[in-house]
Amino acid sequence: MAEEYVADPGRLRNAIRQIEQVGELIENAVSEFVNAQSATAGWYGKDDRFAQQVGPQAKRESQVTIKTGESVVSAVASVINGTSANIKNIVETQENNLEAITNSAGKQHGGRR
Repeated sequence: MAEEYVADPGRLRNAIRQIEQVGELIENAVSEFVNAQSATAGWYGKDDRFAQQVGPQAKRESQVTIKTGESVVSAVASVINGTSANIKNIVETQENNLEAITNSAGKQHGGRR
């Protein structure tokens, strides 16, 4: 006997809403980081030796942090898009199978339903 495949589009849609909330939290965190970082930019100084040693590394780390946050937001969006496409396929498959069952049942009873 074939294995049973069960999918609940409603639960998957709820999961998407939760994932969207996570994406919004991450997006807000990145935005808050950018704002906080710009408010403290240059904390290491401008022209002295410390600024020359620390400044470039501090800038790189800030850029990497922002880029990483943006990449996570993009990944979350991809998960949402992929899951949405899967839900569409699941619903279409369920509908097509129900229609085939209905049509088959009608044929077995002399075309009457």
